[in-house]
Amino acid sequence: MKETDRYLCWFFALLGMVFALQFCIIRYGFAPYGTGESALGLDNMVAYRMDGRFVKTARISGGQDSYDIYMIGSSRLRDGLSPKTVTDLTGLSAFNYGLSGLLAKEMAPIVDHLLAYKKPKAIIIGLDFFAFNDATAPSKSMALGKGLSLENTIKLYLSVFSLKTIKEVWIHERDDVQIECNKNGFCRDARFGPEAVAHYIQEGLDKMGDSKDVLYNFNGYRESLNIFMGMLDRLERSGIKVVFFYSPAPVAQYERLREIGLYDLHQKWKDDVSKAILGHGFRVWDFNIKSPATTLDFEQSARYFNDDLHYTEYFGDIILKTILEADKKASPEYSRELTDR
Repeated sequence: MKETDRYLCWFFALLGMVFALQFCIIRYGFAPYGTGESALGLDNMVAYRMDGRFVKTARISGGQDSYDIYMIGSSRLRDGLSPKTVTDLTGLSAFNYGLSGLLAKEMAPIVDHLLAYKKPKAIIIGLDFFAFNDATAPSKSMALGKGLSLENTIKLYLSVFSLKTIKEVWIHERDDVQIECNKNGFCRDARFGPEAVAHYIQEGLDKMGDSKDVLYNFNGYRESLNIFMGMLDRLERSGIKVVFFYSPAPVAQYERLREIGLYDLHQKWKDDVSKAILGHGFRVWDFNIKSPATTLDFEQSARYFNDDLHYTEYFGDIILKTILEADKKASPEYSRELTDR
């Protein structure tokens, strides 16, 4: 064998070993959103820090698993609604499809994908005002499809095994940030201790309406509402059970909406969305009302909120019990079911 050929053999053998090592690290070390079992314990942080739209959607497209119930919404739902609670209450499997800042424009293709390929028994959808902001463009990174394409497989591979991701994982592990994301898509956010919640609620309210806030350039909701209504048409024709709820937040948020001039638009949005949902025969609960949870002083809110937007798993369990055991009238003081009367 020529010396050049020998070097080439060693080169390709070494290259193969590198790819094999990377594959093992990804498959057994990170395993974002349950694509596998992690041996190194880094998958929770990677799943949380990476582009959730791409990774979680790739998980659904590429995985063979189908769930009985899918929960769709923003990071509020992602960090608040536990699939385990759904299973405990109904005996059915569940997946949390919550994504940070999910838009109504992005929600519609997710629903279409589930109807076409997953055939769920029920869907739970969380509603947020900012998700209907026509000024916000949908993400281009969502990997919806019948299967995980070669292109998206490579993207997933490269995005997981990247210096940026490893650096962020190392920083957050070092700083002992406590975020856990399990294979059913649920992220338990324990970054803030009870003593810090009041600070983060106040900080969030103070930032509402500034130049970095999603509401700063709120440009109406008509385009988003039309897309949402088209989604409702398809859901109604599917015949599956769908329930909606408005995500809770401290009532102090209403005053901030007044201060930045969006309160009346918010109320009009809620009326229009509720009318559309009820007109299609679905049920909708409003947790964004004055209740024993939303009217507490910030210092006493840790049981219900992590910050001004994100509710805790404890509050999430109240939401799930209310909408899944509606006939039992569970915790009516925290919400009201909207009707067309």
